[in-house]
Amino acid sequence: MFISVRFMLDSWKMKKLLAILVLILCFITPSQADDIRDFQIEGMSIGDSLLKYETKETILQNSSNLYKIDEYHSFVSFLSDSMYDGYQAHYNKNDDKFIMVSLEGIKLFKNDISKCYDLRKEIVLEVKKIFNNLNLL
Repeated sequence: MFISVRFMLDSWKMKKLLAILVLILCFITPSQADDIRDFQIEGMSIGDSLLKYETKETILQNSSNLYKIDEYHSFVSFLSDSMYDGYQAHYNKNDDKFIMVSLEGIKLFKNDISKCYDLRKEIVLEVKKIFNNLNLL
């Protein structure tokens, strides 16, 4: 099931959206990663083509420009039978191969922001283990 990004942003409260954005690094699968492309979300990596996972028509129908600069577009897809509720990928609007330059897992916490905060703490600890010199805000 696909929902337009505009509808999604209109429906969510800002703190829920913030919680989702904080989960950008959520459940990243490190496996001796030397390159950002070695990190995966549901088998997808930065540098992959969205066309490996979605049709061109689906990508175009479910993409929008969320930025002041009109260089990148955002694509959102909701998943079932997954550890994620969905994912969001960004690609250059002029790229006909739809190469992902950003990839985020989406985990929704409906009416339970405390679970979101708990998961965020776990993620921060895991990311700090992977990247020793990382300063998180």
